Amino acid sequence: MQNCTQTDRVGQGFWLHLRASGDGLEIAEYGLPTPNYYHRKEGSETYTVAWLLDGYFGTSKGKAYLNDVIARLSMGMKIANRLDFAPKTDTLNRYELRQFQNLPSLPRNWGKKNLANHPHHKKDAIFWAIKLQAIERIRCTGFLDYDALKDWAFDLFITKAKDRSTLRAKVRNVWEWYRDRDWKLDGRVHTMSRADAAAKATKVRQERTKAKIQGAINILRLYGKKITAKAVAEEAGISEPTAQKYVKQLKEEGAI
Repeated sequence: MQNCTQTDRVGQGFWLHLRASGDGLEIAEYGLPTPNYYHRKEGSETYTVAWLLDGYFGTSKGKAYLNDVIARLSMGMKIANRLDFAPKTDTLNRYELRQFQNLPSLPRNWGKKNLANHPHHKKDAIFWAIKLQAIERIRCTGFLDYDALKDWAFDLFITKAKDRSTLRAKVRNVWEWYRDRDWKLDGRVHTMSRADAAAKATKVRQERTKAKIQGAINILRLYGKKITAKAVAEEAGISEPTAQKYVKQLKEEGAI
């Protein structure tokens, strides 16, 4: 997706725009600042929320500070992805990152045993955010799809080309940890076979691609652009034949 958040320009501010599942009560529970934008459709299990942050996050230090806040947000909220565009709102008051200081550092029920398993990641909020996301996915599906976890991390955190190898390594570390233990969690062993896991991974990838395309279509609509397979492919970062296939399917389903 194109970056519409103006992260590389001083004075523009940064829109931290997120889609999460739940009812949003955790925003008040953690004493977070009042969002500049909040939207939840009636009956929906997800909502979108956004804060306009004051500051410049184009430097390595600024980006690391911002990513730490995003990581700790994901520990308290079930974040699906970060939206790379500004919401439509007239509420433009800005917040400083220090106003998010009430966010959790690590889950309170994680003891020394968990930290001992990954001693070199004790203070790495991004690593633990990825690990918690992995646990949530294993609990829901019985296995962990590497590509899905990697895409989640790449969509959520602010990265440049040189940072992606480090982020990819963290995802790989977590994924291999659970793969080598047959997706074991809290003393339980999931009995899904490798073949079943592969089949489920294929289905997950298909659903993820479909969601990317739907998100691209929503952005095209937001900016009044024509919905074509080429435009969808460019916005979603996928091949045009793949976009054409899914756009046709969504039209048949009446989704667009």
